[in-house]
Amino acid sequence: MRRLTDDEFEKFLTDGYVLLTPEMPDSMHDHHYAAAQSLYAKAALLGPERVPGTNHLQLLGDNLPGLVPRLTELLDDPVVAGALTSLLGNDYVLHPHCFCHRSGAPDQAFHQDGNLPWNERGHYRSHRPDWAMIFYYPQAVTRELGPSEVVPGTMYWTRNSEKPDGTWYAGDAMDRTLDRKVLADDNFALRDTAIAGSVDKLGVPELGRRFITVPKGSVLLAHYDIVHRGSRALPGHPDRFMYKFYFARTREPVGPSWNNRRETPELSRVRPELRPVVQHIWSWCRGEVPEPESGTIRCPADADEATRIAWAYRAGEAARSGDATALAALLDWLDDDAEALRRTAGYGLRNAGAAALPGVMDAAQSPRAGTRRYAAFALGNASNAMSPEAAQTLVDILDSDPDDLARSNAAYALGHLARAAGPAAGTIADALLAHVLPGMEPVNTTAGGMARSTVRESAAYGLLQGAVNGTLSSRHIDRILDEVVFRDEDRYVQGLLTEALLRADLDAAQMNRLGRQLASRRHFTEPDAA
Repeated sequence: MRRLTDDEFEKFLTDGYVLLTPEMPDSMHDHHYAAAQSLYAKAALLGPERVPGTNHLQLLGDNLPGLVPRLTELLDDPVVAGALTSLLGNDYVLHPHCFCHRSGAPDQAFHQDGNLPWNERGHYRSHRPDWAMIFYYPQAVTRELGPSEVVPGTMYWTRNSEKPDGTWYAGDAMDRTLDRKVLADDNFALRDTAIAGSVDKLGVPELGRRFITVPKGSVLLAHYDIVHRGSRALPGHPDRFMYKFYFARTREPVGPSWNNRRETPELSRVRPELRPVVQHIWSWCRGEVPEPESGTIRCPADADEATRIAWAYRAGEAARSGDATALAALLDWLDDDAEALRRTAGYGLRNAGAAALPGVMDAAQSPRAGTRRYAAFALGNASNAMSPEAAQTLVDILDSDPDDLARSNAAYALGHLARAAGPAAGTIADALLAHVLPGMEPVNTTAGGMARSTVRESAAYGLLQGAVNGTLSSRHIDRILDEVVFRDEDRYVQGLLTEALLRADLDAAQMNRLGRQLASRRHFTEPDAA
């Protein structure tokens, strides 16, 4: 396996992506290009103009490794697997959601992918490399073919997601007012002006943009939260396909998983607002705690997103080292009316560690749902597994909070606590299992044409973390086997829990039951896709 170098790793932390060249022959890329053409031809027969609904999406998403089995050779390629290991550590998992995109005449708007399938929201954005995605291009990509476009460095910033009525937007379009009709207008200048304006909505000055024009067979390894879009293809050119896959970390870093030679990143080349973020994440990925800066000054409330997030990282590290003023400032913002300030506080308090626990646990009782959501997020450190009080606070939110997003954030945070064998490991596993059982959570989304629960999907993620790290008991595994994984109608719950069982410490009887169930659900691929 080829691991990322220090320069490549720092580029990922700074720009949000690196380009990879898999060790695969051209004939393999040709195979995947032809497979994509075949998938789209079949999907056209099931499109909404012929069959009502979203049946055509089932051929283009989620089952790609089954329909195109040789995609596993891409996912196992030493360059691709080595880069993913460098970012996510050992035992990372392929998420069950994937998709094959084809560029078209309309432009896409700039956006960040939802953190649950089909642009749903289950938790707040991680910053740390707990997630990554790859874009695989089986053909060369030129401007005429409609390349992907990214905004480097934007993965640590986002838009407000709360609606006035207390609910939330599922996805994060940079400009929610942008009419899709504009993106398909014959006037390209009108489109381009609207697209450029959407980047400005992030509120961060001097952002650049880059079209991903690449040779045949290239892979873009991207931070899950980078701002990106698909651009228009010009008529008269071949199809441009892109296979997209998501991956998740399952273990807390205890040392660098890339080809690390430097103790610190070379921050002189990094945008100033990104420096404290990059330094913190570099140290976290090395299994270390960064040294705090002295003299942290409170950030103005009207500062832009980049300035606020940079301050949050500095203030969080200062609070962790005993700076009571920094801690008080963060806790003050955690219960502010402004979502942007609560978001800022969530990142700072998450980095503050044990010093922030009493104040964050108090905030988890706030009458404001937006405060409880970010409090749950801020408690999601593996180190908090050593605090039964922190674990119980998250369990209480998951069990009884009336707000779905607070409960989903709590389930996600409990998954990170499940990476460590703390005194509350059994309590955490019990709570996650209770909320992943079929029928225990109401359906709260039909995105992608599938009725499901965002809370259950976050709970399944949490159980996966526990399974990999050995914090599930044999009793938990039995119940997942018997009551959930092969009876579930949510393909993402089923997929995550299947990964959990494959990675858990199963006894011989459990392994036999799992093997029989998997064998009974095997599917056959068509000869031309094999």
